[in-house]
Amino acid sequence: MNGREEADFLRSLGQRVRGLREVRGLSQHQAAELAGMSKSMVSKIERGKRTGYNLLFLWSLTRAMGVPWTELADDAVRDLVRWSRVHPSRPVSAAGGARPYCGLASRRR
Repeated sequence: MNGREEADFLRSLGQRVRGLREVRGLSQHQAAELAGMSKSMVSKIERGKRTGYNLLFLWSLTRAMGVPWTELADDAVRDLVRWSRVHPSRPVSAAGGARPYCGLASRRR
């Protein structure tokens, strides 16, 4: 993914997290307390900011909201599959042969 695609993906992921939180009637502060993280971290995730968090933060947040991680992960996988169809010369594989999602997992170079 190039920088623009990665930013779009993170923004989309953040919007899904915000939607899940709002459907449950939680403020950012409440979600942060339940997940054991700062409100600013929840805000970063929801705004699609790349720095300062990883998959464990997302897992903790979804768990605290009572949402199965798979609900968020399934959407992320769909986004990756959609991206690979748009960019067939740069395929994405969940089986480990390709670069994992940049920004949430370590990059392979």
